[in-house]
Amino acid sequence: MELPSEFFTETSISTFGGATLAVFLVTIVARRLVGLTSIFVPFVASVVLSFVLAYHDGQLTNVLGWVLAILNALLLFCAVTGMNETVTDAVHPRPAGEVAQQAAKPVRWFQSMFNR
Repeated sequence: MELPSEFFTETSISTFGGATLAVFLVTIVARRLVGLTSIFVPFVASVVLSFVLAYHDGQLTNVLGWVLAILNALLLFCAVTGMNETVTDAVHPRPAGEVAQQAAKPVRWFQSMFNR
């Protein structure tokens, strides 16, 4: 059994898991390097990646291809925000009955995309 020699390939990023991981990584890096904590970061990354993949596969030739690219972008966005919330809850558990912080929170590596 040969070990993989590449991280991302055209084949791996075209899968749901690969595309989700790519958008998740872009979101974390944008948050960490530039301080962008907006929910629009994973949304824009999802739309861009979905349309790039659809264009690469030649699927943007008709209306159905465009609709599927939009639906794939929305699916990626939902998966990434759900994955981020799951990781955030695991890394920073909140005790029951904890009062929500009212001031701005510091930017962490894993941080919820939703205001809590």
